[in-house]
Amino acid sequence: MHRLHILWGSLGLLFFVATGLYMRLVVGVEHLPDAERLLYRSSHIYIMLGFAANLFLGSCLSRRRLSVLEWLCSALVLLAPAVLAASFFLELSRPGIDRPMANLALFGLFGAAALLALRECWSALRGGTGVEA
Repeated sequence: MHRLHILWGSLGLLFFVATGLYMRLVVGVEHLPDAERLLYRSSHIYIMLGFAANLFLGSCLSRRRLSVLEWLCSALVLLAPAVLAASFFLELSRPGIDRPMANLALFGLFGAAALLALRECWSALRGGTGVEA
């Protein structure tokens, strides 16, 4: 699973560059009103966040068998960048600032991080060693 996260995160960084070019060459973000420009830029940064989270998680996962909790967190982190990319192209073209797809993906990333943090705290309280390398 760690290789999938590394591959997805690495490809995603290229996608991040492509969305930056899209913003500059197609949308002309620098000429948009402040609110619209900030929405595009924040969505762009969220895409990078999602793919970077995959790189980080992929570098931390070992080749051992994953627990159910790790599978769940892994799935949330894998899905988040795809949902954020969809939000970038679908939600920003609509009027208003509501972005439910982006919210869902960001809450998913937060949930994965919170679950992994709680697991580590629980392991430390029980006297375990935490994440194995």
